[in-house]
Amino acid sequence: MTSARSSRYWLLALALIALAAIVYLLGNGLFPLVDRDEPRYAEASRQILESGDWITPRYLDQLRLKKPILIYWLQASSMKLLGATDFAARFPSVLASLFTLSLFAVVWPKIVGYRRSLWAVFVFATMLMPAYLAKVCMTDAVLHVFIAITMLCLYAIWIGNARAWMLIVMGIALGGSILTKGPPAFLFLGMTLLALWLLSFTVRGDEPTRSFAPTRSISPMALVPRVFVWTLIVLGIALGLCIPWAIRLDQAHPGALANMFFDEVVKRAGEPQEGHSGPPGFYFVAFWGTAFPWCLFWPAALVYAWKRRRIPWVRFCLAAILGPWVFLEIYKTKLPHYWLPSYPFVALLIADVLVRAIRGRIRDLSDAPFIVASGVVAALLAIGSAGLIYLVTLGDGSKTLGFIAASILWLAIACAAWGAFVLIRQRQLARAALVMGLSMWAVLTFAFNVYVPATAALTLAKRTAADLRAIGATHDVVMIDYKEPSLAFYQGGTIRERSDNALPDPAAPDSPRWIVIGDDAYAAQSPALRDGYTLLSTRRGMNLADGKRQQTVHVLEKKRMPATLPTE
Repeated sequence: MTSARSSRYWLLALALIALAAIVYLLGNGLFPLVDRDEPRYAEASRQILESGDWITPRYLDQLRLKKPILIYWLQASSMKLLGATDFAARFPSVLASLFTLSLFAVVWPKIVGYRRSLWAVFVFATMLMPAYLAKVCMTDAVLHVFIAITMLCLYAIWIGNARAWMLIVMGIALGGSILTKGPPAFLFLGMTLLALWLLSFTVRGDEPTRSFAPTRSISPMALVPRVFVWTLIVLGIALGLCIPWAIRLDQAHPGALANMFFDEVVKRAGEPQEGHSGPPGFYFVAFWGTAFPWCLFWPAALVYAWKRRRIPWVRFCLAAILGPWVFLEIYKTKLPHYWLPSYPFVALLIADVLVRAIRGRIRDLSDAPFIVASGVVAALLAIGSAGLIYLVTLGDGSKTLGFIAASILWLAIACAAWGAFVLIRQRQLARAALVMGLSMWAVLTFAFNVYVPATAALTLAKRTAADLRAIGATHDVVMIDYKEPSLAFYQGGTIRERSDNALPDPAAPDSPRWIVIGDDAYAAQSPALRDGYTLLSTRRGMNLADGKRQQTVHVLEKKRMPATLPTE
């Protein structure tokens, strides 16, 4: 019986991960690089590949020391194999996300059993933020692999199942996390341990549970005699992986490492960076969108987790969620994906309450208040998504194709929301959960493969770069006012940003031949200055790096000026 259950689990888990791979890969070369960070990572990685300097990342002509080197190594290596495309830049994130899913699929059955494990993997894989971060070329998916490994090792140590190989693996994972993004892994480990210590005062003894044997949790204070030696081993391995690159970087650019640490760690803790700020409660509010659609079950999952906190794995999940959450609310620089490493533990608690409800052990997910709440969420989703989709689509007067794609996308969202609500109302919770997760994947797949490519407002940088390539603007070209990093990547990386919004005098010998300029800056120039340039094309769409605002962009070419004779 156990063998049959195990075989069934592995077949379903493999099918789930294979389906996740399809969803995470499809469309990664169709939708444009978004925000400011994604195109900067992609362009810096391409410049590493083109320059052959694998020590120092650069964006255009400037050092890019916002993050350590590993993400650039991975993306540059992917580009070497697959070509310098946005698909290649995003490929490491896909692999990292699939590895994380596989890791939890292997480990979780030993902790919570096959049924909860399968549901937990499904819930995490179909959450909005993890699925989105699997498709973009930022650090978070890669960082999450290393943090997931360290957290699982911490759990094994905490329940008294420490092994020498776990310390080695933990050290390697911490080293990888440092090379990816610096100290976040230490934050999650430290705050989880602190939360475990505080939670230990709320329980008396542990309930027996299926877990790594032996199933007894150890108070963090009881680990103190061994912590010193373990810390030396883990940190020694971690630093041993990081020091060679750090030495080479400091030799090439003295002081760069210290500046990176100060700017990216100390300053971020004390003041918001690049406008990434938020009031207390930022992550609490953001969670309801980033964990969609499974946030619907979170209140019940949290209540039952608190009631069952005597179970070691439940208490560890609570600590891995609440400890980092409190710290991140205090931390000044805020972005929703900073909390990503806690989401697998959210998924595990949601899977637990789902399994208990499906088995009829709890009634909270079949009572009238939950059904009413799910109906309200479905209605809000249908109304809100319609407003957002059509606002973006029609903002630049999109033609028929974009309007049709928007209508199909909205209809899919509305039907999925209504279908899940009907199944919940009929007390068919397992089917409703399947509809919610699979619909999320279907909607994301359609959005990235059809809706975004068909919506002109979202592809402004790609269309402008195509105009530049068509006229041969592969050098001597600058951006004014419209300073979209993704334009630099799609143009080929030779475009440069002008520090001010003034149109250069075309008579000046060092003035660029081609200009990409926003409409506001263009209109502010004198007619005489504008007459020195030929207007080649005009595009309108959303500036994805600057407030996601609508903007009109012009491509100009400097007119050939008459030769002048030197005066005596």
